[in-house]
Amino acid sequence: MTQVLKPIALFTAACAGSFIVAHATPAQASRAIVHASACTIETEYNADYKISANGIANASSDPFGARARRVYCPVPDENGNSINQTGSTLDVLYVSGIDNNNDSPNYINLEQDSRVIAQTCVRSYSGAAAICSNWVELTSGTYTGAFDTNIAAFTGTNDPVPFLKSHPDYYPVLLVNLPKSGIYGWSSLSGFSTF
Repeated sequence: MTQVLKPIALFTAACAGSFIVAHATPAQASRAIVHASACTIETEYNADYKISANGIANASSDPFGARARRVYCPVPDENGNSINQTGSTLDVLYVSGIDNNNDSPNYINLEQDSRVIAQTCVRSYSGAAAICSNWVELTSGTYTGAFDTNIAAFTGTNDPVPFLKSHPDYYPVLLVNLPKSGIYGWSSLSGFSTF
């Protein structure tokens, strides 16, 4: 019996070792995938949202006050954005979902904008008012369909990821503006991932 168990134990140890080597790369270890259910909504407009396993959808539609709706998501960043840290090392921030509105963009009134847009905001530990980055476009005004956009590709000083990096000792939040119901139905946020 000992003769049989010894090779099995060696095989098991070898497989476990190869699994750790093959699957615990630094990029994977630091990646955070966050489902939209971790996010919050503008509570005064509860009926405008539908929350499901698919994410958070903007169910606001005509004829009664159809408008874009916002979703707020806490951004995990284990390498920064906490007391006594040197700064965020966040290099990638993908935001995923579906845009079902193909109207023309409205750059003046974001409640009537047909694009999915996002920004990041931070709030200090002292509780001062939040400050926010520029809005960036995840989808164009006439685009419809799924999106998975890396907002770190926007590299200006006040764009979402550089903005977070410039405020290492603040609570970070991702803010996504979802357009109103469109030709294919509701636009939705599935979630986001960082690393």
